[in-house]
Amino acid sequence: MADKFERIVEYRVLLTKQQELRIPHTTDEAGRLDRLRRQFPDTVPALDERDPYSIISEPIAADVVYAGSFNTALVRNATGGGLALAMHEPPPLGQRLLIHVRDQRYAFQYTIPGWVVSRVVKGVPGISIAFEGLPTRTPIGTRRSGVYRAEDDTPTRVGRHRTGSGR
Repeated sequence: MADKFERIVEYRVLLTKQQELRIPHTTDEAGRLDRLRRQFPDTVPALDERDPYSIISEPIAADVVYAGSFNTALVRNATGGGLALAMHEPPPLGQRLLIHVRDQRYAFQYTIPGWVVSRVVKGVPGISIAFEGLPTRTPIGTRRSGVYRAEDDTPTRVGRHRTGSGR
């Protein structure tokens, strides 16, 4: 996943913590928020491949959940204020939704709440969403090697069986 996207999510978490949740920042968090604020504008990006400031070099696969439906999308542009996603059937303006983005490299899933502020239906269909609320990052599975044993690791003792009548 693009490091830019990771930093944007971190920025949104720090910003939401300060503005909406009213939780005071540590000195390190305040410094990090100031640095990220200078890197990312709070505007919502358009679905435009010519914008060098918001484009993500490699589009990121995402799932969009809204109004009881589940759709796939590609995150094309990202800023501190929102995301632009290409998708076949864009939801209506004002629709609240959740975006799930999986980072396969580090085994995390991001859940980002937002609402649709712009909709494109001609050319490459898609939407622009404004962030709303606190994004979350959840580990996917465990950080094991991916090799699963048929047995558990602890050896078990097998009792000896006698054969014959033994009388």
